[in-house]
Amino acid sequence: MSVTHRTLKKPIVFVGMMGCGKTTVGQAVAKRLKVPFFDTDSEIVRIEGVPITELFEKFGEAYFRERESTVLADCLCGRPRSIAVGGGVYLQEANRKLIDCHAVSIWLKAEVDVLWHRVKHKGTRPLLRTSDPYRTLEQLVAERSPSYQRAKIHIESENRIPFDGMIERTMRALRMAPAHYDIFEAPC
Repeated sequence: MSVTHRTLKKPIVFVGMMGCGKTTVGQAVAKRLKVPFFDTDSEIVRIEGVPITELFEKFGEAYFRERESTVLADCLCGRPRSIAVGGGVYLQEANRKLIDCHAVSIWLKAEVDVLWHRVKHKGTRPLLRTSDPYRTLEQLVAERSPSYQRAKIHIESENRIPFDGMIERTMRALRMAPAHYDIFEAPC
């Protein structure tokens, strides 16, 4: 039975660095699996009524991280769905445990140059508002990768692979995941 014709049993959560494709891939996978899609950053903006950069400026990173955790918990409740989380969500042990308990995590891994190519012209990345944003991105990747490596499924995100190829990689990884991940309902 094709993975696109199977029923998702639990949420799938896309983790990784800014620019790795969590939202784009998460939306496409949701469409393929016929489940809702949620982006925690978008949910925070909707709830707070201001852009994330403004939240960082007004209330600081700690406040934003608390909001992320609350929104994550809300997104994990209810029926199965595809969820893209902000780059910092999976760094917090409590969030990792929550995801591991209620969902299957998918790390979209990308090299620094790939990430930089995707984010360098976006002014919406508060952590890159430094004197040397490329170097900051390198440091963030080095610091965060050990946490992301704890994700259940790893998928390489590359510029040379067309978007459809990334979706196929993701669908194949879901289909080939160990049975104990319990991703899909058993076929009738």
